[in-house]
Amino acid sequence: MATYAKLLNGLTDLGIHKMQEHLDYYIDLVNKGQKSFSDALEELIDIEKKNNQLRAENACVKTANFPFIKTLDDFEFDFQPGINRKEMLELGVS
Repeated sequence: MATYAKLLNGLTDLGIHKMQEHLDYYIDLVNKGQKSFSDALEELIDIEKKNNQLRAENACVKTANFPFIKTLDDFEFDFQPGINRKEMLELGVS
């Protein structure tokens, strides 16, 4: 159990919080043979990367003093009839 505690402490020290939150779940999957170690690690890294991206976006919104995040789904196309809805939605697909 000392290794597990060291792992958690290391993740905390590095600021890898989302990976730490999901670690127990993925350890169980690996131990049960439902997921390989490399697949579990890859998914944990993806979770952390998505969290970092979200935090960065929120920090940018806060720095810009925007009152809230507005997405293309929130856009009122009826308010701007000159904008081609189909083209905008195609451009918004990533």
